[in-house]
Amino acid sequence: MKDAYRIVKTHALTPRQTLEAEQLAQVCRERDGLAELPLFMEPAQTADESNQILCYEGEALIGFISLFSLAPADEIEAVGMTHPDHRRKGAGRALVEATKAECRLRGGDTFLLVCLGAFPVGAIFAETIGGTYRFSEYRMELNPALFTPYTPQNEALLLQSADVQDLDGLASIQAAAFGSGEEEGRRTLAKWLEEPNQRFTLGLLNGEAAGMLRVSTFGTPPDARVAYICSFGVLPAYQGRGYGRQILSKTAGALLAEGLESIRIEVNVENSNALSLYKSCGFEEISEYRYYEITA
Repeated sequence: MKDAYRIVKTHALTPRQTLEAEQLAQVCRERDGLAELPLFMEPAQTADESNQILCYEGEALIGFISLFSLAPADEIEAVGMTHPDHRRKGAGRALVEATKAECRLRGGDTFLLVCLGAFPVGAIFAETIGGTYRFSEYRMELNPALFTPYTPQNEALLLQSADVQDLDGLASIQAAAFGSGEEEGRRTLAKWLEEPNQRFTLGLLNGEAAGMLRVSTFGTPPDARVAYICSFGVLPAYQGRGYGRQILSKTAGALLAEGLESIRIEVNVENSNALSLYKSCGFEEISEYRYYEITA
């Protein structure tokens, strides 16, 4: 690694750093022929954490990595870039080492390095630094022109916003639908319910919790905002009856009415049932990502 490289970690990007990162991303898109290169520009949850790590040679930004988690309890995901003229010279490794240190500061022992499926060089780099392939996902975005509100063919769920009083119902659905431990799930859900950018929808059938969905929003009005739909599940006993589509369609319609810039959802590439459901609600694949686990 060059001694001239300077690593800067920041809780929140300055206007100049934001411009530098956007200009670097544009260079990488043009030189690598990429339709998109996602960057997470939001500040960290707390002042003692850093969501962006920058690598400089002199005064020039030549590398950048952004950290992302939908909530404090989620595993950290990292996506980055290095200027094409500075690859294989140590800048990428320097950014990864800084990310490892940040992960340890947050109490984590691993993080996920996210690689664009359209840029195989990223996957090669992840494997070179010891990353272990975990899974691949499609990122999907709601196309308003394809969205049609769903009319249930059977008994409709009662959909309502969930709060801490619904913790038991949310925890039971999460444990049954995702195979997670209920007590651990309760702790995670309790943290999410305290976060201002997290909101839950609970689906009730005859007064009993049957399905759930979480929405994470980023950005502050009137600026452009992005919403991620996640933690979406239905109790096994009620699956295959259209209840999941009811929850998703109603939520998507409400988010569209808010005028959000983008409404996104991610799905494992091998989950054909979920993929079919999301497409039926108007979501389209916009990119594919490969996730590599890196030990901190």
